[in-house]
Amino acid sequence: MLMRKVIIMSIILPIIISCSLLSPSITGVNFTISAVKGWQDTGINIKSNSQIIFSYQSGRWSINKDGEYTDANGYYNNYPNMIEGVCKNAPLPDELSGALVGRVGNGKVFIIGNTQKIISNNDGILFLSINDACLGDNAGDVVVNIVVTK
Repeated sequence: MLMRKVIIMSIILPIIISCSLLSPSITGVNFTISAVKGWQDTGINIKSNSQIIFSYQSGRWSINKDGEYTDANGYYNNYPNMIEGVCKNAPLPDELSGALVGRVGNGKVFIIGNTQKIISNNDGILFLSINDACLGDNAGDVVVNIVVTK
């Protein structure tokens, strides 16, 4: 009986160990983005062709501290290009106001919202921001989980 257990363990244990090494758990890093700041440096260096996965974790923010708060998806049916004056110059004027947006280095701005998976077209530091041009009346922050894979 003891010999049978030893044989079974000698077969099963290496399989368990090799499976855990082949598919490690990827947790990423949480980053807090403020609604009152412009482009925020995450400190994450991205290489071209890297996959970046964003997942909203928590928090609420507002493009008007006296108004309604939202998550990283932003305000439905509210686009910066509908606003008159300087506040229409948001990073992505044709996307939802208050949505989470990003860019790698000085590259093209992309929409993130609550969840997004992108392949980077260039090298550089990952920057995140709220999709709004007038930051002085904003409030709150959101937390997003960021996973980068090659």
